[in-house]
Order: sequence, then C-alpha cells, then structure tokens
Amino acid sequence: MSVSLSIETIRAAGRELGLVVAAAPPELPPRLEAFLRAKARAGEYPAFTERDPARRSPAAAFPGVRSVITAALPYWPTEEDDGWDGSRPRGLRGFLSRYCRGLDYHRVLRERLTALAGRLGLTDYLVQVDASPLEERALAEASGLGSYGANCLIHVGPYGPWVFLGELLVTFEVGGVSPVEGGCRGCLECVRACPTGALRGPFDLVPDRCLSYLTQMRGTIPRRYRRALGVRVFGCDTCQLSCPSFKRLNRVSYPGSSPRLDLRWLVDMSSREFRRVWGPSAIGWRGAGILKRNALVALGNVGEEALPYIRRGLEDPRPYVRRHAAWALGAAGASREELKRAYAREADPTVRGELELWL
Repeated sequence: MSVSLSIETIRAAGRELGLVVAAAPPELPPRLEAFLRAKARAGEYPAFTERDPARRSPAAAFPGVRSVITAALPYWPTEEDDGWDGSRPRGLRGFLSRYCRGLDYHRVLRERLTALAGRLGLTDYLVQVDASPLEERALAEASGLGSYGANCLIHVGPYGPWVFLGELLVTFEVGGVSPVEGGCRGCLECVRACPTGALRGPFDLVPDRCLSYLTQMRGTIPRRYRRALGVRVFGCDTCQLSCPSFKRLNRVSYPGSSPRLDLRWLVDMSSREFRRVWGPSAIGWRGAGILKRNALVALGNVGEEALPYIRRGLEDPRPYVRRHAAWALGAAGASREELKRAYAREADPTVRGELELWL
C-alpha cells in the first residue's frame, strides 16, 4: 500500500501526543563517520560505535526505510523549579537529574511513537528510542528537529535541551520538511559551568569526565571527581541549567514523579525497595548498589552531620560500596581515631587504601 503524508499532517498528530516532530531522508552527515572514528582512536567513544553499521545507516536498522520521522518529548516540569543542580548540599537531601524523576522515558516515548504510527495509519515502521544504535542526535539535526548545543545536546525550540529523542523509521517519503525554530545561541555558558571540564569546548565532550556518566558507571568513581559530585546521586543537569534558555522554557506535564531523595534512606535501601520505588523510572536498570555507592559519596560531601549514616555503609557486604563509604568517612571529617578503628576492622585491601588516604 502506498502512503503519502506531509510533515504538517505528521506534526499535527505528534502535537496531540505531546511530541515535537520533524523528518528527513534516511541519511546521516558524512562527517559523522569521521567523528566516530576519531573519538574511538582517542579512546573517548566506545569502539562498538565504529563497527555497528546501524550507527551510521538507518537502512541497516530497517531495510526499506525511506524517511526518518524524528521526535522530541519535552520533560521540563510544570512545578516550580529553582534550578538546584546538586553541587552544594541541602541538608541530607540527594540530587536526582530531572530526566529520571518521572516514568522511564524509553517506555513513554516508545508508546507515544507507536501511538503516532497508529494515528497515521502505518503498518510498516520501526520505533527506536535511545538504546538503539542509531545516532539520534545527528538524525535530529539533519531533520531540522533541533540543533546541536555547545553541551552536545540537541536544543529543540522553546524546550531547549530538556527533551528525549526517538525515531520512527518509515517506508515512504515525507514531503514538505522544514526545520523547527530555535536552538543554541553559542554563549558557551555550559562549557564554563561544567564541574569537571568534561566539556573541553563547544561540541567536545570527554565522556569519562562527565558527572552524569560517573554516577551511572560500574565500579569505583575516580577520587579526583568525588568532591565535584556534590550530592548528585544520579545524573547531572548543570550544563542544561546554565543555558540561558532555562529562564524561558515552556513547561510540560511529564508522567510520573519521584520521591524527594533522602540520603539516609538510600544508604539503608534494599534491592526490593529499590525496585519498588525506582523500577518504573529511567534508573531502574542500574540497581540499588550503584545508588548506595553514589549516596555515600554525597554524604561525604555533606560533612559531619552525615557521619552516622556513612558508618552504616561500612557494613555493606560489597567492597566497592565500602570503598566509597571509607572515602566518605574521611571526607566528612571523622576523627583519626575512628578512621584507625575502621581500618583495623576492614580486611579488603582496596577499602583499606581509601582509609589510608585520611590517616
């Protein structure tokens, strides 16, 4: 069956679902491949991105594709927000990035793109959201959905960089493509605000310095970045909050909500409780241990009032969690005598190494 739909028709259907929509041919800019190879050679991008053909070709992901409908789902909250980024403590409260305070965006955006296909009467299509190999930001820029910001995020009209991206690959050509207005103004406030220098310059991100990445990675957070984490438990919004667009964003209603993060609760949280509270969110995949590790670093940055809760972290059976509790004990100002006692009780050499830093 032959399908012919204009971009105006698709955008109207998208608006009814809370989506900003654009479309483009299934081609990516030639410069993308050179960029990915250069990043891989520099050790700043996973090597698999160089080998995966779908990374650079939508046709490899969906043979027969003739257009890519790109979509942005805004998520800046409707409630008042004073722009706190977790760099400075607020009592024993932990910071959670705004992107994971509601329902898991993978699920929400996938459902809405599927609904969009239904409204358009499509039967032959492929929905892709984030976890796919497609280079979604390059597709978003190529389609006119938005423009690259200096912080390496796509800025979409009145929603700035506060959007989730997804794609609907279709087997017909979309006519009348035109760009969405608005985008990054090139002020570089985000580059100057980056706490670790992960943004070396405009459009140049070193992933393993990025605090958002560090809160998600497995294992041990490098010591040189622990102070910079402040009380961030998952994610970092600093480069987005520093953008002048923050003051004039369109607010939207995004489904779901999360409880205020109490660092004391996170230290004692069981895996079952983690799944109950955070399972429906975008951090549900990560597990309770990683959040507990991050909460202990945050408690170390709170100071002496956090010491009773840091001590509980030293009892965790997982050495990688105890390593961060040991660092936090010293960072929060525990006495030399307490550090010595903790050292004497600890058998794991890596945990002892963290304690030795403060002795």
